[in-house]
Amino acid sequence: MTTLEMADKIVDCVKLKGNTSFVEIMNALGDEAKGEYDWELMPNLVLWSGVSEQFCDALQETKDRIEPRATTVLVYFYDGVTLRLPIAKNPPRNGYKKPHWLPVVFNARNAPPL
Repeated sequence: MTTLEMADKIVDCVKLKGNTSFVEIMNALGDEAKGEYDWELMPNLVLWSGVSEQFCDALQETKDRIEPRATTVLVYFYDGVTLRLPIAKNPPRNGYKKPHWLPVVFNARNAPPL
């Protein structure tokens, strides 16, 4: 799968369900999405871990079509996968000194919140 095909698959997954977690996206993409990279919003503010470089590139390609929104960690408990990091509560402007996890879900841009 090419990076653009992966990006389209991410967007399709998000549009199909809405409030889509990283777990659901990773399950839809399969092994090609798995890797050793972290997706960070800013230094040490981790949105998801264990992704491939291609996944990072594909997610970057989707920035005009989908957007992350902060969510509760319960979404990830329900999905059965969480990160073993402290939860980010009030991220400092320049990022944390140590990694923290900000749980997010994705929705199509301009989609009404549920």
